[in-house]
Amino acid sequence: MSFEGGSLIGGSASTLELQWVLRVLWRRRLLVGAIFGAVVLAVGAYTAFATPLYEATSLLLVKIGREYVYQTEVGEGGGGQIMPRGRETLINSEIQILRSAEVVKGVVEEMGVEMLYPSLAVDPPVGQPLESVATARFMLNLTVRAVEDADVIRVSLRNTDPQVTARAVNLLVDRFKEKHLEAFGDVQAMGFLEEKATQASEELRVAEAALLEFQAKHPQFSLDNKDELLLREHTELETALRDVENQIVAARQRSLTSGPPVPSAQEELLRLRLQERKLLNTHNEDSRQVENVRHEIALVEKFLATEANNHTGRHGEELGILSTRREGLRERLATIDGQLGSLPALSARFRELQRAVDAKESSYKRSMTRLESARTSAEMDKQKLANISVIQPAYAPLEPVSPRPMLNLVVAVIVGGGLAAGAALAMERLDPTS
Repeated sequence: MSFEGGSLIGGSASTLELQWVLRVLWRRRLLVGAIFGAVVLAVGAYTAFATPLYEATSLLLVKIGREYVYQTEVGEGGGGQIMPRGRETLINSEIQILRSAEVVKGVVEEMGVEMLYPSLAVDPPVGQPLESVATARFMLNLTVRAVEDADVIRVSLRNTDPQVTARAVNLLVDRFKEKHLEAFGDVQAMGFLEEKATQASEELRVAEAALLEFQAKHPQFSLDNKDELLLREHTELETALRDVENQIVAARQRSLTSGPPVPSAQEELLRLRLQERKLLNTHNEDSRQVENVRHEIALVEKFLATEANNHTGRHGEELGILSTRREGLRERLATIDGQLGSLPALSARFRELQRAVDAKESSYKRSMTRLESARTSAEMDKQKLANISVIQPAYAPLEPVSPRPMLNLVVAVIVGGGLAAGAALAMERLDPTS
């Protein structure tokens, strides 16, 4: 029973309070109507006479592109590595570039203050640069923010002209991409890499020239398995030298044992000498018969001498050829022995020169790879190919974003009603006669 009575008493108090409020509002209806009407009238006048503002929006997608790939220009670094940056850091970096005063000022200069803010151009501020004021107003009306849970940047601008607004946003995005490439690019790196590539090419040329000079002095190092080839040649030379020495011994023996191949001529000479003695017994020395025999003896002796010389010459020529061949083999064998003796030191020098060529060639290839990458990146910069993609360009808006008549009316009713009711209740509380 007591609980129900308490509820009834509470409900009666609330009803009485509401009735009191309604009576106060009715009694103060002129004040309430005046305040409410003033607020609604003021908001209506603002809505009717306020300059409409249009908002154009563009959406940009930030991708992981070549700008975030780090390429070392010095040292022995290999390929590119993605820079250790978080998504939020990358997005904030792009937002700061987009909102930078230089980018905004470039848009203002290109479009002109007269197009962006005609009223400002007609009545410029005194003592302040017109473009600086226009840039500040542009940045005040510019909204750049990251879309939540996406690699997207939303760029919005408000202006009184819808066409100008859309054009300004699109131009801002173009200038932003140029500034982005300029910020992440490095013009000086191109000259540095070209210098490094030229230096690496010259060092490679010098190393190759040193290796070729060494191989010219030591031709065996131009071949593979040079150790085996030298040992094989040494064995073959020793075998050939033994064969030549055996041939020389055999030739000498033949020259000693074999006589001139003309025994009939020697018999004829012996017969003529016997005939000469017989004639001397019966004839004088100046007789014709004796002279004829002596003439024939001289002819036979000459023939025998010629044959003897020819025989000796043939054996001498053979021995000379064999001796010359033996000396050539000995010289070549001595050369091979010298090469085998100096092979460890020469091999070490050859490996050193070869390593130098390999190192310089590797350095040259790395330099050329970096240079080509830099040239490609520079060409892409010229064509404005960046990791920023415009997924929605700005279009001229059809409806203004400010003022909004219906929203302003609702706000005026709520605010006006609240102010009017509050003022009426306050005066009722303060009035001593009530």
